Amino acid sequence: MLLANLVMAAGPSALILWWLSRVDKAAGRRSGALLAVFGLGVAAVAFAVVVGVLASPILTRLPEWAGHLVEAFVLAGLIEELAKLLVITGYLRRTPDRDRITDAVIVGAAASLGFAVIENAIYVVGPTWALLLRGLTAVPIHASCGAIIGYFLGRSLVGTVRLSVAGLGFAVVIHGGYDFLLLVRGPLAYLSIVIVVAGAAAAMLLYADAATRDRSAGRSTGRSI
Repeated sequence: MLLANLVMAAGPSALILWWLSRVDKAAGRRSGALLAVFGLGVAAVAFAVVVGVLASPILTRLPEWAGHLVEAFVLAGLIEELAKLLVITGYLRRTPDRDRITDAVIVGAAASLGFAVIENAIYVVGPTWALLLRGLTAVPIHASCGAIIGYFLGRSLVGTVRLSVAGLGFAVVIHGGYDFLLLVRGPLAYLSIVIVVAGAAAAMLLYADAATRDRSAGRSTGRSI
């Protein structure tokens, strides 16, 4: 069962990363770039873990509903997405791979997959069905939020309008809403599937818009997702 759990923990992220690499290769990016940013996403988990440990005593003093809100929208939503934003921004500002908005979208998704793999590792000793569920929901949520952050950051890097905070806010709402529904449990938890689908749809629509903007500005984008 441990081997199956290891595959389930890393498999969904690896599959999405492979898919992104195919799109990335068509756009002409150098080999290994996505693996590098994936590794940075893994390292970013440390920031979120430290903040979570420091905040845990506060959560125990809050009413249950307030604790769920803080855990979902602050610890999971804001802190984790802020960690991704810092990683994506740091990477893009130090690499030539930032001349297209689509670059930032793909880089954002790749960094988030590194985050998702480490989160899934926590559940390796648990039941396989939990990892399967996370592979179908939590991993796509992470990737979608990273892509959304990347879109707004990419527009900031190639233009004059600063939209990074807007992208962070968008991702926090999606990520926080997903986690909150799971924390309250009961029938409301099933609505988390709607958020997963909506997040993935938003990420793909934003990528399509990024490709359109890149083409209009004369920036080659490779093939579409």
